[in-house]
Amino acid sequence: MQQRAIGPNDILTFEDGRWEVVSVADNVFALRNIGTGAMKNMSLSEISKLTKVPLLFDRSLAETGKLEAGGHNERERLRLLVPRVQEIIYGKPDGADHYRAGYVPELTNQGQRLELMVRQLNDAGIEVGKRTLERYVAEYKSHGPAGILDKRTMRKHHPLDNIHHAVLACIDDMIDDQMNKSSISLKAQATKVILLVQELPTRDFPIPGRDRLVAAIKEKTKGRELSGGAKRRRTGSNAPDWIFQGMTAIMPGSEVQIDSSRYDVRARKPDGTIGSFTLTVMMDKATRTILALSVQASGTGADHAYLLAQAMTPAEARPGSEELFNPWVLKGKGLPWAALLDDDAAARWETRRPVIRIFRIVTDNGRDFRSRVFESACRQLGIIITRSATASPTDKGMVERFFETLKDQFICYLPGFTGGDSAHRGKNVDTEGVLDIENLIILLNRWIVQVWQNQPLDELCDPLHPSAKPVSPNVMYASMFPFVGHVPLALAKGDYISLLPVDHRTLQKDGIEFNCRQYDSEDLAELRMQTSGDSKLGKDGGEWEIHFRPSDPRQIWMYVPTQDRYITCYLKESRFDDPHLSGYWRIAEEMLNEGYAIPGAQASEISGSFIQREVDRIRREEKHKAAADLAEHLAEVQNMGGPATRTDLTPEAGADEDNWDDVEGYPMNPFIVDRDTDSGDTK
Repeated sequence: MQQRAIGPNDILTFEDGRWEVVSVADNVFALRNIGTGAMKNMSLSEISKLTKVPLLFDRSLAETGKLEAGGHNERERLRLLVPRVQEIIYGKPDGADHYRAGYVPELTNQGQRLELMVRQLNDAGIEVGKRTLERYVAEYKSHGPAGILDKRTMRKHHPLDNIHHAVLACIDDMIDDQMNKSSISLKAQATKVILLVQELPTRDFPIPGRDRLVAAIKEKTKGRELSGGAKRRRTGSNAPDWIFQGMTAIMPGSEVQIDSSRYDVRARKPDGTIGSFTLTVMMDKATRTILALSVQASGTGADHAYLLAQAMTPAEARPGSEELFNPWVLKGKGLPWAALLDDDAAARWETRRPVIRIFRIVTDNGRDFRSRVFESACRQLGIIITRSATASPTDKGMVERFFETLKDQFICYLPGFTGGDSAHRGKNVDTEGVLDIENLIILLNRWIVQVWQNQPLDELCDPLHPSAKPVSPNVMYASMFPFVGHVPLALAKGDYISLLPVDHRTLQKDGIEFNCRQYDSEDLAELRMQTSGDSKLGKDGGEWEIHFRPSDPRQIWMYVPTQDRYITCYLKESRFDDPHLSGYWRIAEEMLNEGYAIPGAQASEISGSFIQREVDRIRREEKHKAAADLAEHLAEVQNMGGPATRTDLTPEAGADEDNWDDVEGYPMNPFIVDRDTDSGDTK
């Protein structure tokens, strides 16, 4: 089919009748209605919209890009036949300089050339019939080289073709039943389908083979991970069937996403034990800036309120803003970014970290995000909360991708990295010299400020110029700032502290004990040994409300309700700058793990047993000494002559001895008690 053209005297059919083209001038057509004789002018674009133009291209033909579909054998076949067909039609192939004998168009017709070609091909061992060559010639004239293509090589068999609708229904039933169950192989899924088909009350069709069923199951479960991870499969099943897209973030803070994930690294908790933690991240959609983060044993509403405090307050304006950091520990680990640990450099990068006013937050439906603490904080700050779909982490795919990047660029270099799951976990993860959780949080913050905020991200590219280089979060924020024109003021000190994680403790004479640390302040002098008066805090209101920063154990804040103020309490003995701190505590932990201690639960029992044995031993010695003194006295009185015989005080074989090796959990060598057999004194 040739390209269609429109000119004078052509007839065009529209909804309002048939029109004849009278004249054409500069893509403007003068038309006359054949029925009424009315005249009107229409442009070419208007005619194209109103005219139903038939398809010009045949998508089954090779000219449309499918010459390669036939494979190598079919291409070789075309390379052989096309010049022969051209020689039959035109007398010589394309590009030939002269005619062969018997193919000169002026001396022969097409029929004679065709018969000659059949004889020559058969003589060459290529068996092609006259009718076949006639068909090739006709197809070539209509469709070019594509007409000679063997249409059988272009056939496409869909995996669901010729499968009975009842079998397809059984496949759907199997998929629905398997969606929330443990993953099984494709062969097992095919077996389940066969069992379902066999249970049909009436069946007048054959059951497809197992391989055919496996292909059909693959086709019906594309993107649903029926044989993959169960969690990912359930997540994918919650995706809506309709077309959906996220809201466009037109400015910084217009959409901020919060999500939590298990931190794939082990760290030392404040009580000295080693465990895992949950990382919660707050990310701005427009600039991909990490506004705040929280690392906790388990996320709570108060912890997420602390994220708001971080996001709304620059680091320099936070109470106790000077960061706690032990460079001795991290430099000793040989981390690849040890050169970034300079305090002055970190301070310069920190000033570039964007401070963004938050308008809307997208969270999931977890209890921690539905807590009254978090919702109240958002309400007071004028922030709108949007809930994502239930069990659909893909609604916050931006943060999910950040977790993957964090794992590849940061977490995998840390001591105590767990690999993400048990299959990739190392053998001795907890003995790799893991970091304290406080140092881990500080290090993560510095990585975000100095690395993440300044590396180009593929998501931050110009949609109008996709080939342009992507930019970093800091650059994206700086480019948007002229169109925003404002910077949010930092929270007041009291507001910031009120959003920090909260706990409750009693106030003693020596201050407040929290996480095995002692805190005190001169301002507590008048309040010592008093109760807060809040009946909800402990018995008779005996506890006080305290707030703390998870990344800084040097200070806490105690709230005094009668004065409506916070008292800053400092750690009494701060030795975090000791270069050998982690070293000798690591040795102490190793000795403890090897059993160089009496278990606390057995200390009273062991003490009682030790005292009872010593008392029994002393009494036995006193009894032996009294018997020996009596024997000596009687010998002297009776003047029996000869030396006095003293009683041997050495314990007999089998007598009870102080055997500390039998004490469970105490493998240390027992101390040695020497006894003077002459005087009975114990050394």
